[in-house]
Amino acid sequence: MSQPRHFQNNLERTEKLSGQEPVVTVLPSLTQALKVLQKAVATGEGLRGPSVYTGLPGIAFVYLHVHQVLLRNAALAKQLGHQDPIWAEGAAGFLEAAAAILEATAPVACSLHSRHPRMTFLEGYPGVIALQAVCYHHRGKQREALQAAQVLETMASSVTECPEGECEVLYGRAGYLYALCFVQKHLGSEAISSAILETICLQILQEGAANVDMDASLRSWGLMYQWHYKQYLGGCHGIAGILYTLLLSGSALERVITAGDYRTRLQAAASSLLDACFPSGNLPPSLGGRQDTLVQWCHGAPGLTQLLAEMCQSRWQPLFGDELQARARATAERAGNTIWERGLLTKGLGLCHGISGNAYALSAAARAGDDQQMHHSALQFGLFMAEHWEKLYPLPDHPSSLFEGLGGAVCFWMDILDDINQAHFPGFEL
Repeated sequence: MSQPRHFQNNLERTEKLSGQEPVVTVLPSLTQALKVLQKAVATGEGLRGPSVYTGLPGIAFVYLHVHQVLLRNAALAKQLGHQDPIWAEGAAGFLEAAAAILEATAPVACSLHSRHPRMTFLEGYPGVIALQAVCYHHRGKQREALQAAQVLETMASSVTECPEGECEVLYGRAGYLYALCFVQKHLGSEAISSAILETICLQILQEGAANVDMDASLRSWGLMYQWHYKQYLGGCHGIAGILYTLLLSGSALERVITAGDYRTRLQAAASSLLDACFPSGNLPPSLGGRQDTLVQWCHGAPGLTQLLAEMCQSRWQPLFGDELQARARATAERAGNTIWERGLLTKGLGLCHGISGNAYALSAAARAGDDQQMHHSALQFGLFMAEHWEKLYPLPDHPSSLFEGLGGAVCFWMDILDDINQAHFPGFEL
């Protein structure tokens, strides 16, 4: 008999927690987990390769996230500083730890890039150099930060020359676009060339339009993408992740769709994606899929809720209109309910196909409809991880990593201690 995909959810969804209860539950687990990651940095245990996804740079991302939380939440930083020596150096200590990891891994990632180039934030040198740029910036080294941003920009020509099917988040153009947007968020809009952003956005749109124009059965979609000969729909390899990343580029996308005929195509793609959802709000892994089974970021509703939340932002009302925004909110509610019911995954703590990714997906669903019960649902997932993390930790292939393991849980626990209403999926949302 095969292992069930998820644990039975016996958590209380509507129970009101006292102010300190999340802290009491999360803090001991968070502290011990950081020590596990500290050991992993020293030994490489539970990690693989120089990628943000499963490697040391992912731990640098975790440390950068801890730094950001402690920097903006002085009261929390003061409270944690008295808890354990691992917190003693505060925000600055985690920033320096992130910088040290990146300094050590950047040459390895660069060498690998020259032999087997991967062009995305999660899988490849762009993620390492983007993180370096941001670390330099927060350390006050603006010249080095801008130099790193320029190195990232030089990769654009290689990205535009990628094979036609390479547009998704994990290995394709959208993953490179995310790296640009990540740097721009931290360093400011002037740090990344608007022309490069627009070029990548335009090529992604052109690829999606060309796929539709070659296949009459896809005409209603406006845009469609395929990876390994399959039309995936989710966040990792599919159109949900691609559309979401396009929206992250903000004004660059707006300029491109104003100059071209892509407005109606984006509307059609978003509408068709909502139509493709199961009645449960879950998303099939690929076009035509009929099995409502996978509830994880890489395949399923947890990779869709971020797009739904972004679609509901007021800046996109002129693009999507009231009716499509209302449909997005309704779909987010159904998706969130399904994630709540089936999202305590037995694969472990990770972001890609684990519980922390589903916790972040619940947070996105909450933002789509300003739904406090959904935020509470996300919190309960975080508390479940804190109570059971030692049993869940060894389950994935790379248990210390950001996207498969403990790193994702650490990020979410920090968001619980800070402000769960502002929790955003690491390496996917901004």
